[in-house]
Formats: sequence, structure tokens, C-alpha cells
Amino acid sequence: MKSIFICLLVALLSIAVASRKIEFHFSSLNDGTFEAVTCQVGDEIEVHLAENPTTGFTWMIPEEKEGFNSIWSVKDTSYEAAPKGGNQVGSGGMRKISINCDYAGSEHLTLVYGKPQLYDRAMREWKEVGTFDALTMGGKAVQLKITSIR
Repeated sequence: MKSIFICLLVALLSIAVASRKIEFHFSSLNDGTFEAVTCQVGDEIEVHLAENPTTGFTWMIPEEKEGFNSIWSVKDTSYEAAPKGGNQVGSGGMRKISINCDYAGSEHLTLVYGKPQLYDRAMREWKEVGTFDALTMGGKAVQLKITSIR
């Protein structure tokens, strides 16, 4: 009985040690920026994006909203105002999106900075034309190619 407990404990510890957190910052947030990251199944990618919600804009992930993702999932998203001597009205901050690498494979993750109330219009246009245009939402889009290995 004791040896079974020890084996389970060792297995759980090896899983915990094997996964890691990868902090990712885009080199540019210009519309059309494309970058890539490689992770292992079980890893977490924490994407950092500048955001100013007082403008009505926020970061969205169409693949998640539409269910197009199959190797990754969003674990958490949070926003932290920039520390400029306190929270000043109208100041920006940082959006953190935590992505779990669930399965091996390769997929794109699109991050759209736009007005949420225009999302449905942009998706209708995408289905009609075949191209997603962040300008329809008054914003921009960047892409991250995630390659997850075992």
C-alpha cells in the first residue's frame, strides 16, 4: 500500500515539474503581426497585451468564441491597470491571457483588439467573404502560431 502511494506521488510530481509557464510578448502589436511559440503539452502560455478599456476596445479570440481551437484552451484572462501613481481615469494597462497547451499539434490563435459590439458583424462578414477583417471592428489583429509537442 505504501509503495503504491509513493508511486502515485512521484508520478504527480513529475507531471507538475514537466509543465511550465511561458511568458509571451509580441514584438509588435501592429495589425497583421504574426509570431510563433513552441510549447509542450501541459505548458501554459501567458500572453501579455497592452490594452486601454476606457476606449471601448478589448482583446478577443475568435477561435475560442467560435470553437475553432482544438489543441489549446483559454485558462484565464485578466486586466491590470498601469501603475501611474494610482489608477488614473483613461490610462491603459496590461491584458494577460493564459493559454493551456492541451494537445500536440499546431494551430493559430488570433487576437483581435476591437469593439466587442461589432464582433458579430465581423463574423458575418468573415463567413460571407472568407476573410476576417479586424477593421470591421474598428481595430487590429495579431496572430500567434502555437506548436505544441509531447
